[in-house]
Amino acid sequence: MTLAGLIDRYCSQTGQPPIQADDLYDFMTALYVTQKLGGSNYKELLQELEARGAHKPLYTDNALSELSVSS
Repeated sequence: MTLAGLIDRYCSQTGQPPIQADDLYDFMTALYVTQKLGGSNYKELLQELEARGAHKPLYTDNALSELSVSS
């Protein structure tokens, strides 16, 4: 998946464009955790998003269980 593909998937899933790189970072991490994004693709997108100013999401106790990413 390319960055453009990630943005398209984010828009399709949420119904709105990402406001900042962190939105995509969170979404991408949810895809990875739910095994809908492979490790090597995750690393490539991670580097690109970090270069654009994204920061690692801070998760609390049940935050991962609250993320919903459809196929």
